[in-house]
Amino acid sequence: MNFVAIDSFEGLPEPKGIDADSDYTSHFHEQQFLCSKSQFLDNLRSAALDITKVKTIKGWFNETLDISVAETHGITKISVAWIDCDLYESTVPVLNFLSERISVGSVIIFDDWRCYRNHPDYGEQLAVREWLEKNPEIELRELFSFGWNGIAFTVTSCGTTISK
Repeated sequence: MNFVAIDSFEGLPEPKGIDADSDYTSHFHEQQFLCSKSQFLDNLRSAALDITKVKTIKGWFNETLDISVAETHGITKISVAWIDCDLYESTVPVLNFLSERISVGSVIIFDDWRCYRNHPDYGEQLAVREWLEKNPEIELRELFSFGWNGIAFTVTSCGTTISK
């Protein structure tokens, strides 16, 4: 299995729009979680991971997640997606990118599901609800929760069939 890490490596973008509604940003701020690509790779090496199996794609999600990136990097099917976007605006392009690449059994993990005070009209929860409304063939089933803010789902339907 190969792994693809897509990140700006510049930290978070400035929270704006729904991500800064009434000046509430769930304590997120521009450049928070900044980690350079070289530091990220050093972290993988320190954990004794085989970095030859890791591809990195640098850029903001709304600028990099498109068909050309998928073709260039051979991203056709996604078994597991760890979505650590923090913000609604960052989550939307990631979900759109996943739409054509998930299959029944894919696991989608949201690291920041309960941010924004666990309010369903903000952050990752809002992005997922809108994505599912736009893609009614996609169905998710909760797999497990972790920490105070994370959740994992399995894809139970996405317009493809599975053999039983």
